[in-house]
Amino acid sequence: MKRNRTGMKVEEAWPILQEAIDKKIEMIEGIKEDNFSVQELMNIYTITYKIATYGPRNGIECQKLYDRYNKVLQYYISSKVLPYFKGMKEDILVQEVLIRWNNYKRMTKWLETFFLILERRRYISYKGLPNLQEASYSIFFKLALDVEVRKSLVGMIHRHSKGEKIDQELLMDAINMYVEIGNEYYEQHFKYDILKEAHKFYCSY
Repeated sequence: MKRNRTGMKVEEAWPILQEAIDKKIEMIEGIKEDNFSVQELMNIYTITYKIATYGPRNGIECQKLYDRYNKVLQYYISSKVLPYFKGMKEDILVQEVLIRWNNYKRMTKWLETFFLILERRRYISYKGLPNLQEASYSIFFKLALDVEVRKSLVGMIHRHSKGEKIDQELLMDAINMYVEIGNEYYEQHFKYDILKEAHKFYCSY
């Protein structure tokens, strides 16, 4: 079988894609206001299409592109999300998490546009991989929502149970964030922590 000569390898196309990704990050972070033109978006989609059509549908270039998608999000969290959490606790931490989560969702939406060819060519479903949004949200949960964040939320619930005034809208937004990331994360992690800590709280009386 002849290789598709019109395709591109990830390595040769990545500098162009990285430039577009960096521009979007600067837009989300408020550094730049310039948006993408229709022509720029078409160029990006053409490049990812050429990568996805390099060789067979289940070829290595598609996997490389999928891996790069994940790495971009991991880098975004490590450089643009986690630094803001340092030294924060309780309600202030929860507020900042929600701000960063909303930015992250915008980042995910744009990256999905850039990498959409992986789903349209059905590479992701063929390989049984998490789709682009699932992969993105899972990364945020694993890297950004650490024990300190869950402790802060549980602390808010405890204060509320003792009759203290809390920002209930903030708490509900945080719980909805967990559900939005994936109900399995809410059920298996956050909900479990709430029940465990609540049990300790009530057993102390």
